[in-house]
Amino acid sequence: MRRIFYVLFILIFAVGARAADIRMDIAVLRGLDKVTGRIKTFSIPVGQTGQFGRTYITPDSCYTKPPEESPENAAFLFIYEKSLKGENIELFKGW
Repeated sequence: MRRIFYVLFILIFAVGARAADIRMDIAVLRGLDKVTGRIKTFSIPVGQTGQFGRTYITPDSCYTKPPEESPENAAFLFIYEKSLKGENIELFKGW
């Protein structure tokens, strides 16, 4: 009975011992040009808008994991393009 208690105790605290996400000031993105087949890596500061071809990208927030955890990054992005009339057409909004 004691062994089961100790195992459960260790498992509960092992699962809860997770490092917090690290907030980043710059989002590093990659875009694929379907015409040329080239991949371009570019950086956009969070809260500012960058351009890739006719597409405009605005990162709202960006997070990464600490080095001791599995590599995983996340960014909340607003992606849109401008119409011929100058209006913004939303293509994507999300993580």
